[in-house]
Amino acid sequence: MWDMVTSRLFALDVAVFRLVNHYMANELFDVVMPFITDIAHWRLIIVGIALFLVTFGGRRGRWLLAAIVVTVALTDGVIGHSLKHWLDKPRPFLVLDGVRVLIGAGGGSFPSAHAANMFALATVFSAWVPRLGLLGFGFASLIAFSRVYVGVHYPSDVIGGGMLGILAGLFVLWMVRNWGGCKGVISSGSGGKGGSEPPSAGGEEDSP
Repeated sequence: MWDMVTSRLFALDVAVFRLVNHYMANELFDVVMPFITDIAHWRLIIVGIALFLVTFGGRRGRWLLAAIVVTVALTDGVIGHSLKHWLDKPRPFLVLDGVRVLIGAGGGSFPSAHAANMFALATVFSAWVPRLGLLGFGFASLIAFSRVYVGVHYPSDVIGGGMLGILAGLFVLWMVRNWGGCKGVISSGSGGKGGSEPPSAGGEEDSP
């Protein structure tokens, strides 16, 4: 019974992978998706955001940067590498025939570290800047899609990575909200007793 369920789920996984990797293939995506999926292309933007948060973000900005560092360490280190090494699931191009592989990739396939990182960061970022939460999750979804399109992950890899990333992000937010030195940095909810408005970047909360 279990073997039948897993085989059908794998068949569905492969079918969706083929849909994205083959039937959605076009010349524009063949250029854009490898660019988007390579984190090296985003380094200058990441460094710029970090410098902005440290310089102009005040107390909230510095705590956001600290939360981002902790989140990436958790998702990339524990989820993205340790779990991938333990599960050691082969990547699609090692199992399936005719896979369009547009970038190089090594290591295990599940879960996708890119998806875990991006969805975890989107979860944390949306707590600080709720108005941009949809944009953050949209970008995370684009990265996840690109990993399937370039042929290095099954859809289940990015879905699993995204779910683990969201859980990791929620865990980091729980630490920030409950650790004594971080109270008041982000809102703990609207309307409830524990809710509090986040301090402004230039307010008294910035004083040491």
